[in-house]
Amino acid sequence: MSFGEPILLFGLVLVPLAALAYLAMQGRKRREAAAFANPALMPNLVTARPGLRRHLPPLLLMLALDAMVVALARPQRTVAAPERAATVMMVTDISGSMNATDVEPNRITAAVNSAKRLTDELPKTFRLGLVTFSDFAEQRAAPTTDRSVVRGALDRLSAVGGTAMGLGLQRGLEAAMQPVANADGTGTSRLPAVLVLLSDGKDTQGGIAPTEVAQKARAAGIPIFAIALGTRLASKRVKEEVTVAVAGGALLLLLLGG
Repeated sequence: MSFGEPILLFGLVLVPLAALAYLAMQGRKRREAAAFANPALMPNLVTARPGLRRHLPPLLLMLALDAMVVALARPQRTVAAPERAATVMMVTDISGSMNATDVEPNRITAAVNSAKRLTDELPKTFRLGLVTFSDFAEQRAAPTTDRSVVRGALDRLSAVGGTAMGLGLQRGLEAAMQPVANADGTGTSRLPAVLVLLSDGKDTQGGIAPTEVAQKARAAGIPIFAIALGTRLASKRVKEEVTVAVAGGALLLLLLGG
């Protein structure tokens, strides 16, 4: 148990002070009554006394004062509750080779359809973002629970240029490691995260090697799932590949500790 405004608890000092004031008033009444007339004649004037009942109203008033002070101090209790939240960053290749048609209808369309399926399968509380790479890396959608933002970014993808895979992974890792505000407003924390890489080739643009980014991700405890597109997979539809990768979100949930 804690208090949002603990300094207000000093107001409880008013309760014993009020009790002392009440006792003093009772003593004063007795002294004034004794001074009014001869004590031997008092039974002729006052035939009955209220007894302890006369103390009930001030007692209730003091209890109400106690409750008011405690309420103003804002008592609160922190209770641990499971939070089903995580960050998933899709890192998608949009280089020129993604226009190849060895995967129907072509690689870029298959990649977009697979990414949309992942978008639909993830739990609604998961934050999802999108990074694309060709000659350079670009964050198309920051991690968010609003799926329409990610789907809109996927609809605008087109394939052209080289393959800066390392830069794309680096950009995705940076986004995945960004802290987010806690639900209770007590600060920020970094959510569990994964990167989902979808590409058809190796890094060609330089800048930073994918293996170097993979080492950083490992040190940060962020796994990377790689989904390959290319001629060796031409006999299978890409969506069949992604079924294994997402499996209704179960695999990601397992690796995220969900």
